[in-house]
Amino acid sequence: MGEADLLKPALASLGTIRVGRLNMKPGKPTTIATIPCPSSSSSSSSSSSSSSSSSSASAAGGGVEGKRDKLVFALPGNPVSSLVCAHLLVAPALKKMQGLPSSLCMLPQLSVSLTSPTRLDKERPEYQRACVVWDEGKKAFLAHSTGRQISSRLLSMRQANALLCLPAGE
Repeated sequence: MGEADLLKPALASLGTIRVGRLNMKPGKPTTIATIPCPSSSSSSSSSSSSSSSSSSASAAGGGVEGKRDKLVFALPGNPVSSLVCAHLLVAPALKKMQGLPSSLCMLPQLSVSLTSPTRLDKERPEYQRACVVWDEGKKAFLAHSTGRQISSRLLSMRQANALLCLPAGE
């Protein structure tokens, strides 16, 4: 996203940036790109490298018939941001590429009641780490925050069993 983002220019030089930023918190600096794969007849060897902040997989892509573009996710550097983006973006994309129907690719969603007031981000929708439990007396799912929701705080994931999808606030 800033000067330290070396993946976006590298991906742009190799292929096409499909998404340069996301309007979500955490995960704003996520980049999604496609890189053309050489056909097996024109290349005798291929190499791949991986980075802790990126993940790649083959995807059906436009272009020459029979060719597939490589789909690359350049995830944010903060650990919580990377984990959240991997759950929300990478895992569903991999399931879809395996041929699963869209309905089985996305994470399950349900309505919950918050156990305490939650401050909304003014600019972006936010995925907050939470613990959701069933309250038999109230006959409802209750959600409580796992604590401070900063993207570098890995402890916010420790007790989490859910991501709360919160809209941008006022």
